[in-house]
Amino acid sequence: MHEPYRVVVEFTLLGTGRIEGLRITRPSATATQSIPEFICHHSIEEPAPFEPWDDKMKRALGNRRPCRITFSFNIRD
Repeated sequence: MHEPYRVVVEFTLLGTGRIEGLRITRPSATATQSIPEFICHHSIEEPAPFEPWDDKMKRALGNRRPCRITFSFNIRD
């Protein structure tokens, strides 16, 4: 049996490669974080900071960019 999961992670990516405001967006306000949410959160937080943007990227994108990543997967019981 597979259990489907959908986790949405939002954050702001800065031109320096750092991230700000990393959070899981949920349809309901639950107080605890599930294991899939924890894994998705840390899959972004752990490798940060990322490479700084070059001047061309900064001209095109500015110094900060809002990001949303949606993880969709199944976990086998």
